[in-house]
Amino acid sequence: MLNLPWGERGDLVFLAVYAPNDGGENTRLWRELTKQWRERNLPKIDILLGDFNLVEDALDRKPPRADSTVAVEALQEFKATSLLMDGWQQTFPTKQFFTWTSGSTESRLDRIYMRKEVLKFSTEWRIHPAPFPTDHNIVSCSILNPEQPHIGKGRWAIPRMVIENKEFITNVVSRGTVLQEALTPPLNERQSLQMMYKEFKADIIALAKKYACKMASMLDKKIKEKETQLEETLNNNEHLTIDRNIQSAIQKGKLRSLVQLRHKTKKMNIAIRNNWKEKPSVNIRLSLTRPKLHTQQSTHCEMTRILVQNLYRNQPKWQR
Repeated sequence: MLNLPWGERGDLVFLAVYAPNDGGENTRLWRELTKQWRERNLPKIDILLGDFNLVEDALDRKPPRADSTVAVEALQEFKATSLLMDGWQQTFPTKQFFTWTSGSTESRLDRIYMRKEVLKFSTEWRIHPAPFPTDHNIVSCSILNPEQPHIGKGRWAIPRMVIENKEFITNVVSRGTVLQEALTPPLNERQSLQMMYKEFKADIIALAKKYACKMASMLDKKIKEKETQLEETLNNNEHLTIDRNIQSAIQKGKLRSLVQLRHKTKKMNIAIRNNWKEKPSVNIRLSLTRPKLHTQQSTHCEMTRILVQNLYRNQPKWQR
């Protein structure tokens, strides 16, 4: 159980569960929880979530199958102590989605229950593949806090996938060469060094954002297309059941791979951003003298990486 502050409304009480797969043990779990809540006068639960290893409705399994009536009634009795409602079912009463797959069998075992007072502030309900290896999908949503002020996205940093893009590196090297040539004339015949470097940085940042938007949108677009195809397949009753199951299994596998790739990319970007903050600039300067790369092209790539990584490091805070 966990309490999290929710502005002036007080705390939200969360209870995460992993219910036993055995029907008898599952029943005993809910009865014991109900007993503890009543005897110890524990606070009402605002959000109950986890893997329940049973469904309340036969339609939440494919092929449809009802679970033990005793276990379901025990769960419903525990839910009644806090007046909890199935958030996904309330939001999408006609959609059929599942969170666990084993061959041709699927079930909506993972759920999020909420009190009505919290449910009305919930949004962005999704059932989507996990970014890590598992046979369960993730159920997620956002809980809004009406009193919370707007919080920005923070300082932008060039993603690693852009730094590793050969076309981007080539463009940066080309622009750096132009800057180097522009510094050749005497000081009285050109702009100041600071202004030229400022324009160069702004140009590279704008270019990096363009590539980041283009590359990220491609992956997000593919994921969105796969999600749409999967939803259409699951809700298409024109195909035979066996054909629909085969198509959905193939689409789920492709979607899971794309989601895991996106998650891996985000993790690398976060690691790079934290690494830049921790390493002193002297390490970057010393790396210029290390004979790691031997070809002219690879040297340009390494120098470009170093340049891009230091775009913000030496920039005054008031210019960021």
